[in-house]
Amino acid sequence: MFTFLSSVTAAVSGLLVGYELGIISGALLQIKTLLALSCHEQEMVVSSLVIGALLASLTGGVLIDRYGRRTAIILSSCLLGLGSLVLILSLSYTVLIVGRIAIGVSISLSSIATCVYIAEIAPQHRRGLLVSLNELMIVIGILSAYISNYAFANVFHGWKYMFGLVIPLGVLQAIAMYFLPPSPRFLVMKGQEGAASKVLGRLRALSDTTEELTVIKSSLKDEYQYSFWDLFRSKDNMRTRIMIGLTLVFFVQITGQPNILFYASTVLKSVGFQSNEAASLASTGVGVVKVISTIPATLLVDHVGSKTFLCIGSSVMAASLVTMGIVNLNIHMNFTHICRSHNSINQSLDESVI
Repeated sequence: MFTFLSSVTAAVSGLLVGYELGIISGALLQIKTLLALSCHEQEMVVSSLVIGALLASLTGGVLIDRYGRRTAIILSSCLLGLGSLVLILSLSYTVLIVGRIAIGVSISLSSIATCVYIAEIAPQHRRGLLVSLNELMIVIGILSAYISNYAFANVFHGWKYMFGLVIPLGVLQAIAMYFLPPSPRFLVMKGQEGAASKVLGRLRALSDTTEELTVIKSSLKDEYQYSFWDLFRSKDNMRTRIMIGLTLVFFVQITGQPNILFYASTVLKSVGFQSNEAASLASTGVGVVKVISTIPATLLVDHVGSKTFLCIGSSVMAASLVTMGIVNLNIHMNFTHICRSHNSINQSLDESVI
């Protein structure tokens, strides 16, 4: 139970990540009007989150190995609160970019640290279930963001409430994580085997943790045999492993899934939903479907296997993308709802498209 509660507390990071991924969908409808943002400026506001995430992903692994997974989660929660505070205190294009970059750094760092922390505190037979909690929290966060978009769609300065709701949750998670134990694997990495044994005892409710401690030390010894460049060599089939991992991640992103999350309300408004409120309400359907489809995967991944779910999900995704493409060929899209550019060239382009 202590392991489960620790995993849930860490997985709150997933809730924050999902919320930040989805909240811009509705907030952008208000912000672009208030600041009269051009097409390019709207794209920069949205993509600045990804820029921040890219920066953090380049150094996140080094940070969590040096300072610990728990510390990284606490830092990311505080940074997310700070970035959100920056967004709601001042409305300007530059401030939006800075705040969104800070939040991007935060969610990238927390994504790395949370998955590693949960995997390292979880017993082997429950590792798939507990790590999947993070993904479940992400989709719940996306649904929460869309509900927030709808709730504040017609509220004066509603975008401030949308951005600000995560601040208390981020602070609470940072406080809660402070009282949780460090990862036992991290403690062994730092030569603190005694402390690691005590942590394992609390997590497993066992007095003798020698066997698992030996497994951790053995896996670390094997890990230290490899350098970064070994990932791209044929030694122990490492090159094939890294290519499989990179290919999977690449194809998940190339489907355009992030664009659907970021621009759900904007696109729905362009195809017929007349108000911000109606478009935001319609976008909650995306969040509901994601939550419903994630629950069985979370509960059954240890029994069915991740490869089976990957094949099922990829097949459904392919069918959905084909359907969306066919449907959109026959729908008139009002591009003036998507963005109004102050650039004369873009204005001419928009008029010619319409």
